Amino acid sequence: MPDWKLIAAGLELEIPETELDRISPPLEGLHSRLRSLLPSIPLLVEPLVSFRSDPEEEP
Repeated sequence: MPDWKLIAAGLELEIPETELDRISPPLEGLHSRLRSLLPSIPLLVEPLVSFRSDPEEEP
């Protein structure tokens, strides 16, 4: 399993320790579930890339 605290520190994310403790279990569950799905994804499937650009507002 990834070390979410180490990842946050490496990305210089300023997430309080208490918040990291709170979100780590759901992240581990999500990681585990997605990892179990990897074998069912064909190698030739392109990743989904999504981009949304809202019009800029005039001041």
